[in-house]
Amino acid sequence: MTRMEVDPADPSRFTAWSGLGKLALEDRMQVTDTNTSGDTKTCRVVKLGPVLVGEAEFAVSPASTPNHCVVQWREDVMVPFLPRFLAPVVGWFGKILFGLSISRMAKKTPA
Repeated sequence: MTRMEVDPADPSRFTAWSGLGKLALEDRMQVTDTNTSGDTKTCRVVKLGPVLVGEAEFAVSPASTPNHCVVQWREDVMVPFLPRFLAPVVGWFGKILFGLSISRMAKKTPA
């Protein structure tokens, strides 16, 4: 349910659209830092709007069993025009949808 497009002029910038058709959420981002040395690989992304602003960090490290990994994901994101009292509800929905996406992706990955 997400499609992405990389900016050909600046490959560190990309846009993701998550959702269906006209209900897709536009999420512009830029990779600001990566670390590929050592066992744990990390990436930091800044969300540029128009709907979501903030940053996300991802870390991928080997698991204790072969052909598996541990993924850690942290986001500090807000919707600038959203009334603050709705933030917990939107956060809850985001967590559920993101969890479903990760679960679906994990099922498609061969063990």
